[in-house]
Amino acid sequence: MTRHRAPLAERGNDLYETPDVAVHALLRVEPLSKERVIWEPACGPGSIVRVLRGAGYRVYATDLVNYGCEDSDSGVDFLMEGLPPFPIGIVVTNPPFKIGNEFVSHALALGIPKVVMLLRLQFLESECRGSILDGGLLARVYPFANRLPMMHRDGWGGRKARSAMAFAWFVWEAGHRGRAEIERISSESTPCGLSVSRLPAASNCAPGLASFSCLRRRRVSSTAARSFTRCLMVHRAPEPALSLATSSCRSMAGLGIPFGT
Repeated sequence: MTRHRAPLAERGNDLYETPDVAVHALLRVEPLSKERVIWEPACGPGSIVRVLRGAGYRVYATDLVNYGCEDSDSGVDFLMEGLPPFPIGIVVTNPPFKIGNEFVSHALALGIPKVVMLLRLQFLESECRGSILDGGLLARVYPFANRLPMMHRDGWGGRKARSAMAFAWFVWEAGHRGRAEIERISSESTPCGLSVSRLPAASNCAPGLASFSCLRRRRVSSTAARSFTRCLMVHRAPEPALSLATSSCRSMAGLGIPFGT
């Protein structure tokens, strides 16, 4: 079935609430300092804020529109803001899709030490994002091996469903230089059983080989497998890893291995 994204006129301010499980998955793999305040500049009703505060983090929550997030400031246009009068250590947000590039660029321009954003995995594509993806500050990318629950737009009254899109947490760090690491994660509370893949250097293809040996044996999403292959390509993994990744995707389809969702 063909899926169509809602037209811009219907999407309004592009508010799509972040599933709690996505934030919990981030906290399992990415260290966030409790010494300084986390800024959530597109807090919406507070999906990310509630999880972070529940885990003991101090969160400065703002948004352009008042969606009822507890202890937040509305009427704040992040793209027009400078730093608040207190130290900000991290930005964590799920930015409006239509201005995701601008959110990342502005957060980096403010000099915030760590910027963490939930974005579509396709964010890795497009030459126009070269300045924010290839500048050396992108430290880690955490693609979800499974599909997140559907992020329905604000006011949606239709049928609830799982998302058909691949998402990932992107992490930029002020002190990072070099290539980004990729680690596949799960939104499930227990490990999904897939091997974790880190790609710290293009000269080492062992992580890619190990991951796709695992993919051959387990029920995984074919789309997730293809997405990870694209990640290998983006980060210039050596030819043996790319070849095995591609053949693994094809062999899973050819053998009729049931895919998860």
